Amino acid sequence: MRSNYSCNEGIFDIFVVIKQVEQFLLAYHIMDELKNEFSLFVCECINFHLRRCSKVFKERFIQQSQEIINGYDDSYFTDPKTEAMAEYILKLQGKGATQRIKNHLAYKLGQEMLKAKSPLKILKLPFTLIKTIQTHKFESKVLKTLYKSHPQLKPPALEHYADYKEALKVKEHLSYCLGEAMLKNPLTFVFKIAFIYRDYKRKRL
Repeated sequence: MRSNYSCNEGIFDIFVVIKQVEQFLLAYHIMDELKNEFSLFVCECINFHLRRCSKVFKERFIQQSQEIINGYDDSYFTDPKTEAMAEYILKLQGKGATQRIKNHLAYKLGQEMLKAKSPLKILKLPFTLIKTIQTHKFESKVLKTLYKSHPQLKPPALEHYADYKEALKVKEHLSYCLGEAMLKNPLTFVFKIAFIYRDYKRKRL
């Protein structure tokens, strides 16, 4: 049961529980008296669930955890233990920006072009590119529908990832440059391939 819980949306219920406990303490005017205990409860709950959170939800879970911690002022974290735990949570950053950029249509198209090295693959390339575009559009539509019905699954902005700067370098890859050029100018793209390749080689020197 614990495994199933960590692999579905139930992992996010802990944030609802935290808010309910907070509202209870505030309603009965005992938050000031139990502020240290409450902040310890928040940090320990987050850390407990974070260790059990599946990779599918980890980025979103980290983001919401940081939003919760940032919602409280410094008076909640005067105890050295809770202060250290809160600082650890705020410094958490997941990696995944690189893979997300590699999922861009431009990168996928460029990869297919670079893989077409034999005469047969070159002949099949137009059909391969069309199929890649169709598959990408279908996947994007499915994800859009999923995020609309389950907004908590939507990943954070790319700049929130630890590998953001590294991910930006993917856009400098020849594959990305080729794919992006094709999407921008599909009719004249074939005449620009040589220029794109020379420009890429020049930047690599």
